[in-house]
Amino acid sequence: MRAIGMAKVRRERFIGQYAGYKGGWLLTREVKVTGNRLLVNISPEHRAWSMKSHGKVRVELCDRRSGTAGHLKGYGQNDCSPLGSDDYEQVVSWNKVGEDLTPLLGKKIRIRFWMQNAYLFGFRFANAEDLDRINDTSW
Repeated sequence: MRAIGMAKVRRERFIGQYAGYKGGWLLTREVKVTGNRLLVNISPEHRAWSMKSHGKVRVELCDRRSGTAGHLKGYGQNDCSPLGSDDYEQVVSWNKVGEDLTPLLGKKIRIRFWMQNAYLFGFRFANAEDLDRINDTSW
């Protein structure tokens, strides 16, 4: 038997890390902050029967000194505004410091993603000026 098939994969979503209902976290290796915004590509699951089980992602920034249990001041899990929408380039924001990562530019950090019922497909740094240009659809 012979057959031809076709599979469709959403842009930039070929492979990802998943955390279920009980949640989990993923800690990256050290990465250099190359832009003043952190963008994430996530897909939280939404459950019709319970708001508690809706997917969400929070982000925590760590340095070498903070170890596996600590975080940079103002960039902790509880400081992060939960991300709950399915998007390719969501900007991460923290309650006290906002979205701006300018104080961390050029430094090496580790990123801890706290996830529940969600997929993480990727992340990147970008500058706010570049985001405005990319998201401009007035053409």
